[in-house]
Amino acid sequence: MNRLVFLYKGRYWVREARTLETLSAMAKAAGHRTSLAYDRDLFGVSDNVLSLPWLNRLLFDGKAAAKKAAAGNPAWIVLLENLTNRGWIEETIAALAAAGYKGRTAVLACSGAFGAGVNLYGEPEKVFAEFLKALPNPPAAIKTEGLTGLDLLPLPDLDLFSRWEDLSASYMAYAGKGCSGACSYCEEPFYRAAYGPGYARLRSPARVMEELLAARERFGTREITFKDSVFTADKAWLAEFLWLYREKLGLPFKCFGRADAFNLAAAVLLRDAGCYCVEFGLQTFNEKLRGAVLRRPENLAAAREAFAACDAAGLPYDVDYIFGLPGESLADHLAAAEEFSRLKLLNRIKCHNLVYYRGLGIADHALKEGWVSEAELGRGDFFSGDRSAPALRGVTSAFRTLFKLYGLLGGAGLAFAARSGLWRLFRFLPGFVVKPLELLSGLLHGDLRFYAYLRSYPRRLLGAMRAS
Repeated sequence: MNRLVFLYKGRYWVREARTLETLSAMAKAAGHRTSLAYDRDLFGVSDNVLSLPWLNRLLFDGKAAAKKAAAGNPAWIVLLENLTNRGWIEETIAALAAAGYKGRTAVLACSGAFGAGVNLYGEPEKVFAEFLKALPNPPAAIKTEGLTGLDLLPLPDLDLFSRWEDLSASYMAYAGKGCSGACSYCEEPFYRAAYGPGYARLRSPARVMEELLAARERFGTREITFKDSVFTADKAWLAEFLWLYREKLGLPFKCFGRADAFNLAAAVLLRDAGCYCVEFGLQTFNEKLRGAVLRRPENLAAAREAFAACDAAGLPYDVDYIFGLPGESLADHLAAAEEFSRLKLLNRIKCHNLVYYRGLGIADHALKEGWVSEAELGRGDFFSGDRSAPALRGVTSAFRTLFKLYGLLGGAGLAFAARSGLWRLFRFLPGFVVKPLELLSGLLHGDLRFYAYLRSYPRRLLGAMRAS
């Protein structure tokens, strides 16, 4: 038996956290002990509630999680690379050595070798299985080809994060992996290229239900958020799963759709099964930017049809909108305000910032066009930083705030602000005013995710302060 400590920095509600829970379950099934050394990155670049990186640096020791992991001198410390954390992993390996760690490190890598005891290459679950077989003396590098059968994986080890996350308020679920799209700014095409054909796939409806029922039994979970990039792509799978979901679980849930994989029938299925909101990745109403720069698979006509389908079915929806796109203009944001103002059941405009992640199509294009330098790749997160042209940053700041407050303003208020020029004033609203107004908007609209944030975020903050 070996003791493995997973070392992780970032928010919980992402793919990487679920991957670590699965790896932990695999290790336990093989007879090993596991634990987590966790830097929640509160106020950091990955904090989607309140991103204030300067405050994160002021309040928290960035090496605390590494020191904690090293303190017990486990046999192995395991790290998982993603598109943004290579620098953090390199710093962490150095911090472990400085803390006197005598064990070995293993990195599940996607961008090349690290100075670790073992580098693991391949789909994380598949290569980690080979690593476990090779313990206690694995080779310096293990590489696997192909994909693992998702239904063959154990259910995630929810003990790993449950002391930090309130899984009774809301549960993060993945029905499968990947997406068939080729959006230039998204991580999905990167992982599909890295791990091979067939990466975008689903578990069986029965296996997903087994996980959800177990979560409700253990935690009394009251809401489900499906984090799959496109939950509605396979219509036959969706119909079978939603029938099981409605019959056996029936909890309110939220999911992600894509306009070219959505219609009125899907909207009705979701609504009748308990979906209270579906989220669409629109990003911009500028058709040229959507096609030539973002490589979105659907056109605006499809997006408008998807919104209309939700309106007809009585299903509220969120729409993602990205600021900082190369070539964006004031006219784009004014046109977006007009479009948004006409949507009947729009619940929320979710504002993001463009990030040029190394290895993605948009980053390669941006380097070629001179929009960004090598040093700027990967800086920030969707929730922090501004990549707009300097001359446009006042405009994007104003519209970012205006769109965030859509839930309070409504369509009529949004249209009036855009047409009258009052949008200019919104850039002067400070973040400490905007954030509570966003929260109020979500609560007034009955958005269950905001209830979960309101309940869990103070707990996270107090826990982090005690740990520091």
